[in-house]
Amino acid sequence: MAIGTFARFYLVSWLGERVTADIRTQVFDHLVHLHPSYFETNKSGEIMSRLTTDTTLLQTIIGSSLSMALRSSLTFTGALILLLITNLKLTAMVMLCVPLVIVPLLYFGRKVRTLSRQSQDSIADVGTYAGEIIRQIKTVQSYTREETEQKAFAREVETAFNIAKSRVKQRSVLIAAVIVMVSAPSPPCSGLAALMCWKAA
Repeated sequence: MAIGTFARFYLVSWLGERVTADIRTQVFDHLVHLHPSYFETNKSGEIMSRLTTDTTLLQTIIGSSLSMALRSSLTFTGALILLLITNLKLTAMVMLCVPLVIVPLLYFGRKVRTLSRQSQDSIADVGTYAGEIIRQIKTVQSYTREETEQKAFAREVETAFNIAKSRVKQRSVLIAAVIVMVSAPSPPCSGLAALMCWKAA
Protein backbone atom coordinates (compact mmCIF):
# COMPACT_ATOMS: atom_id res chain seq x y z
CA MET A 1 0.00 0.00 0.00
CA ALA A 2 2.90 2.35 0.78
CA ILE A 3 4.44 1.74 -2.66
CA GLY A 4 1.09 2.21 -4.38
CA THR A 5 0.41 5.42 -2.46
CA PHE A 6 3.86 6.74 -3.34
CA ALA A 7 3.37 5.94 -7.02
CA ARG A 8 -0.12 7.48 -7.12
CA PHE A 9 0.89 10.65 -5.30
CA TYR A 10 4.09 11.13 -7.31
CA LEU A 11 2.58 10.45 -10.72
CA VAL A 12 -0.56 12.52 -10.19
CA SER A 13 1.42 15.41 -8.67
CA TRP A 14 3.91 15.23 -11.54
CA LEU A 15 1.02 15.34 -13.98
CA GLY A 16 -0.39 18.45 -12.29
CA GLU A 17 2.99 20.21 -12.39
CA ARG A 18 3.57 19.25 -16.04
CA VAL A 19 0.13 20.42 -17.20
CA THR A 20 0.50 23.69 -15.27
CA ALA A 21 3.91 24.36 -16.77
CA ASP A 22 2.63 23.66 -20.28
CA ILE A 23 -0.41 25.91 -19.80
CA ARG A 24 1.75 28.77 -18.50
CA THR A 25 4.08 28.45 -21.46
CA GLN A 26 1.21 28.38 -23.97
CA VAL A 27 -0.55 31.35 -22.34
CA PHE A 28 2.65 33.39 -22.39
CA ASP A 29 3.36 32.42 -26.01
CA HIS A 30 -0.15 33.60 -26.86
CA LEU A 31 0.22 36.85 -24.91
CA VAL A 32 3.40 38.00 -26.65
CA HIS A 33 1.65 37.80 -30.03
CA LEU A 34 -1.44 39.78 -29.02
CA HIS A 35 -2.10 43.24 -30.43
CA PRO A 36 -0.83 46.14 -28.25
CA SER A 37 -4.43 47.35 -27.83
CA TYR A 38 -5.13 44.28 -25.69
CA PHE A 39 -2.59 45.46 -23.11
CA GLU A 40 -4.10 48.94 -23.14
CA THR A 41 -7.56 47.63 -22.22
CA ASN A 42 -6.35 44.94 -19.77
CA LYS A 43 -4.22 45.74 -16.75
CA SER A 44 -0.85 44.02 -16.48
CA GLY A 45 -1.48 42.99 -12.87
CA GLU A 46 -4.62 41.09 -13.83
CA ILE A 47 -2.81 39.37 -16.70
CA MET A 48 -0.03 38.30 -14.34
CA SER A 49 -2.58 37.00 -11.84
CA ARG A 50 -4.21 34.89 -14.55
CA LEU A 51 -0.83 33.58 -15.62
CA THR A 52 0.25 32.57 -12.11
CA THR A 53 -2.63 32.24 -9.64
CA ASP A 54 -5.19 30.69 -11.98
CA THR A 55 -2.75 28.12 -13.34
CA THR A 56 -1.71 27.22 -9.78
CA LEU A 57 -5.38 26.48 -9.05
CA LEU A 58 -5.42 24.12 -12.04
CA GLN A 59 -2.35 22.42 -10.62
CA THR A 60 -4.21 21.76 -7.35
CA ILE A 61 -7.22 20.37 -9.19
CA ILE A 62 -5.19 18.07 -11.42
CA GLY A 63 -2.66 17.13 -8.77
CA SER A 64 -4.97 16.13 -5.91
CA SER A 65 -8.66 16.39 -6.77
CA LEU A 66 -8.28 14.24 -9.88
CA SER A 67 -6.89 11.30 -7.89
CA MET A 68 -9.77 11.60 -5.42
CA ALA A 69 -12.26 11.60 -8.29
CA LEU A 70 -10.63 8.52 -9.80
CA ARG A 71 -10.75 6.70 -6.48
CA SER A 72 -14.41 7.63 -5.92
CA SER A 73 -15.30 6.53 -9.46
CA LEU A 74 -13.70 3.14 -8.88
CA THR A 75 -15.47 2.80 -5.52
CA PHE A 76 -18.84 3.62 -7.08
CA THR A 77 -18.35 1.29 -10.05
CA GLY A 78 -17.02 -1.61 -7.97
CA ALA A 79 -19.74 -1.33 -5.32
CA LEU A 80 -22.47 -1.13 -7.97
CA ILE A 81 -21.14 -4.24 -9.74
CA LEU A 82 -21.01 -6.14 -6.45
CA LEU A 83 -24.56 -5.08 -5.67
CA LEU A 84 -25.78 -6.22 -9.10
CA ILE A 85 -24.19 -9.63 -8.52
CA THR A 86 -25.42 -9.91 -4.94
CA ASN A 87 -28.95 -8.50 -4.93
CA LEU A 88 -30.91 -6.96 -7.81
CA LYS A 89 -33.66 -5.68 -5.53
CA LEU A 90 -31.18 -3.84 -3.33
CA THR A 91 -29.50 -2.44 -6.46
CA ALA A 92 -32.84 -1.04 -7.65
CA MET A 93 -33.40 0.57 -4.25
CA VAL A 94 -29.94 2.12 -4.35
CA MET A 95 -30.49 3.51 -7.84
CA LEU A 96 -33.70 5.14 -6.63
CA CYS A 97 -31.69 7.14 -4.11
CA VAL A 98 -29.33 8.48 -6.79
CA PRO A 99 -31.48 11.58 -7.56
CA LEU A 100 -31.57 12.36 -3.83
CA VAL A 101 -27.76 12.48 -3.93
CA ILE A 102 -27.33 14.35 -7.20
CA VAL A 103 -29.91 17.15 -6.81
CA PRO A 104 -28.53 18.82 -3.62
CA LEU A 105 -24.93 18.38 -4.77
CA LEU A 106 -25.64 20.01 -8.12
CA TYR A 107 -27.45 22.86 -6.40
CA PHE A 108 -24.62 23.66 -3.99
CA GLY A 109 -22.01 22.82 -6.62
CA ARG A 110 -23.25 25.56 -8.95
CA LYS A 111 -23.00 28.09 -6.14
CA VAL A 112 -19.46 26.95 -5.32
CA ARG A 113 -18.37 27.23 -8.96
CA THR A 114 -19.83 30.75 -9.28
CA LEU A 115 -18.19 31.92 -6.07
CA SER A 116 -14.89 30.33 -7.10
CA ARG A 117 -14.86 32.36 -10.31
CA GLN A 118 -15.70 35.52 -8.37
CA SER A 119 -12.95 34.73 -5.87
CA GLN A 120 -10.36 34.36 -8.64
CA ASP A 121 -11.53 37.66 -10.16
CA SER A 122 -11.24 39.44 -6.81
CA ILE A 123 -7.72 38.05 -6.26
CA ALA A 124 -6.76 39.34 -9.71
CA ASP A 125 -8.17 42.78 -8.76
CA VAL A 126 -6.06 42.84 -5.59
CA GLY A 127 -2.91 41.97 -7.54
CA THR A 128 -3.72 44.56 -10.19
CA TYR A 129 -4.25 47.33 -7.65
CA ALA A 130 -1.07 46.50 -5.74
CA GLY A 131 0.94 46.33 -8.97
CA GLU A 132 -0.26 49.77 -10.09
CA ILE A 133 0.56 51.39 -6.76
CA ILE A 134 4.02 49.81 -6.63
CA ARG A 135 4.82 50.94 -10.17
CA GLN A 136 3.71 54.49 -9.33
CA ILE A 137 5.09 54.54 -5.79
CA LYS A 138 7.14 57.72 -6.39
CA THR A 139 4.02 59.60 -7.47
CA VAL A 140 2.03 58.21 -4.51
CA GLN A 141 4.72 59.27 -2.03
CA SER A 142 5.29 62.67 -3.61
CA TYR A 143 1.60 63.52 -3.15
CA THR A 144 1.53 61.90 0.33
CA ARG A 145 -1.21 59.48 -0.75
CA GLU A 146 0.10 56.56 1.31
CA GLU A 147 -2.76 56.43 3.80
CA THR A 148 -5.40 56.84 1.08
CA GLU A 149 -3.89 54.01 -0.95
CA GLN A 150 -3.58 51.85 2.16
CA LYS A 151 -7.29 52.23 2.84
CA ALA A 152 -8.19 51.58 -0.79
CA PHE A 153 -6.05 48.45 -0.89
CA ALA A 154 -7.55 47.26 2.40
CA ARG A 155 -11.01 47.61 0.83
CA GLU A 156 -9.92 45.49 -2.14
CA VAL A 157 -8.52 42.84 0.17
CA GLU A 158 -11.66 42.88 2.32
CA THR A 159 -13.83 42.43 -0.77
CA ALA A 160 -11.74 39.43 -1.82
CA PHE A 161 -11.99 38.04 1.70
CA ASN A 162 -15.79 38.34 1.81
CA ILE A 163 -16.15 36.53 -1.51
CA ALA A 164 -13.74 33.83 -0.35
CA LYS A 165 -15.70 33.51 2.90
CA SER A 166 -18.92 32.93 0.97
CA ARG A 167 -17.19 30.34 -1.20
CA VAL A 168 -15.80 28.54 1.85
CA LYS A 169 -19.24 28.55 3.48
CA GLN A 170 -20.91 27.03 0.43
CA ARG A 171 -18.15 24.47 0.04
CA SER A 172 -18.47 23.56 3.73
CA VAL A 173 -22.18 22.93 3.21
CA LEU A 174 -21.34 20.83 0.17
CA ILE A 175 -18.80 18.76 2.12
CA ALA A 176 -21.30 18.31 4.97
CA ALA A 177 -23.87 17.03 2.47
CA VAL A 178 -21.32 14.60 1.08
CA ILE A 179 -20.53 13.32 4.58
CA VAL A 180 -24.22 12.66 5.13
CA MET A 181 -24.35 10.74 1.85
CA VAL A 182 -21.16 8.82 2.67
CA SER A 183 -22.67 7.85 6.03
CA ALA A 184 -25.59 6.24 4.19
CA PRO A 185 -25.62 2.43 4.33
CA SER A 186 -25.24 2.13 0.54
CA PRO A 187 -21.64 2.02 -0.78
CA PRO A 188 -22.61 3.14 -4.32
CA CYS A 189 -24.35 6.19 -2.91
CA SER A 190 -21.20 6.96 -0.93
CA GLY A 191 -18.98 6.73 -3.99
CA LEU A 192 -21.44 8.73 -6.08
CA ALA A 193 -21.61 11.47 -3.45
CA ALA A 194 -17.84 11.82 -3.33
CA LEU A 195 -17.61 11.83 -7.12
CA MET A 196 -20.31 14.49 -7.48
CA CYS A 197 -18.59 16.59 -4.81
CA TRP A 198 -15.41 16.63 -6.88
CA LYS A 199 -17.28 17.56 -10.06
CA ALA A 200 -19.14 20.36 -8.29
CA ALA A 201 -16.04 21.78 -6.63
